[in-house]
Amino acid sequence: MLSAPLFRAFAGIFLGGLTSMYGAVIGGLTVGVLDNLAAVYVSAGYRDTFVFSFTILVLLIRLRGCSVYARSSGSEGAVHV
Repeated sequence: MLSAPLFRAFAGIFLGGLTSMYGAVIGGLTVGVLDNLAAVYVSAGYRDTFVFSFTILVLLIRLRGCSVYARSSGSEGAVHV
């Protein structure tokens, strides 16, 4: 019952990056927009498939997600812009 909303939430978090709160918010908004665009232009039955495919594509291209913030490998937990 809650699998579709949880799936979209995890997709948004992974798109935005796990270490950035702002990135997760932007990733969630991106997932919401893609979900609705897929329902309007493709088919309502392929909403989850479209979002899941886009998430996999982004993670294959950019493993950190779409987040602007990147973790530096030299410092412990510091976030640099």
